[in-house]
Amino acid sequence: AGAPARRRGDGATASLSGSAMTAAPVLSNKKRLKLVAEETQHLRDVLDHPAFVADPMAALREHLKNTVAPKPPRERR
Repeated sequence: AGAPARRRGDGATASLSGSAMTAAPVLSNKKRLKLVAEETQHLRDVLDHPAFVADPMAALREHLKNTVAPKPPRERR
């Protein structure tokens, strides 16, 4: 699962990760349902994609290669 959420007095939800608290926006039920429907469709699209069906790990590697910036090379001492 994830870190437990704690209700704050200002209406925001705080996520507990270690000792740091990060504020997350509070969604109305209507917005939450819309988000769940969109993400569910996105997952179905991914699971039905021919590249994912053929080789899920290769599809994930390719996706990450295309979307995540590479780390700068470490300096050698």
